[in-house]
Amino acid sequence: TNIILGTNYLSGDGGAEGVYVTTAGNVGVGTSTITDDRMQVYSNYANTGAVFRQGLSVQTVSNPASISSATLRGIFNNLTHSSGSDTNQLLGSVNEVVITGASAISIARGSESQVNILNAGSTIANADGIFSGVLVGSGSVTEGAGGRFYASGNITTAYGVLIEDIEGTTQYGIYAKGADDTNILAGRLAIGTTSTPSAGSILELRG
Repeated sequence: TNIILGTNYLSGDGGAEGVYVTTAGNVGVGTSTITDDRMQVYSNYANTGAVFRQGLSVQTVSNPASISSATLRGIFNNLTHSSGSDTNQLLGSVNEVVITGASAISIARGSESQVNILNAGSTIANADGIFSGVLVGSGSVTEGAGGRFYASGNITTAYGVLIEDIEGTTQYGIYAKGADDTNILAGRLAIGTTSTPSAGSILELRG
């Protein structure tokens, strides 16, 4: 027998909070105002103090008993478009920080990812903080980019890509492996200095 909640929550203390299910089967956690989302999670932290707060936290523990060839994913998100009809945009994942109040924020990042290795006995063949690409099995793509970055608006110093100091036995700030690739820099280029090339100069070398 199905459980009919009506306009009530599935709550631990009987209050108007917890899990809310609409008549269409859409689920709200912490909210009953659900538009077209299949599942919506709402959190409102008035005072977070000096601790981390997550609107949604997912933890997957990998602890195989022996050598395993399995691939484990903390979160797997798949967007499949199979109707055959034209669509404006398909976005597999969207992360957004929205600031609507006059606030002093130290750091704002739309997305942050890292590989954190905490055991000295671990040996990782390849570790990537971010791995992204475009794979065309069939069909065609007019313009494909493994990564696309922009910065716009009232920004004092804007970077398309900013690479911090690299640490390692062998260090490469930028390494382009394609021997037959063409590398294009439409703007001015400075090597060995952080100063902008003088007016009328395209390339400035120092050192």
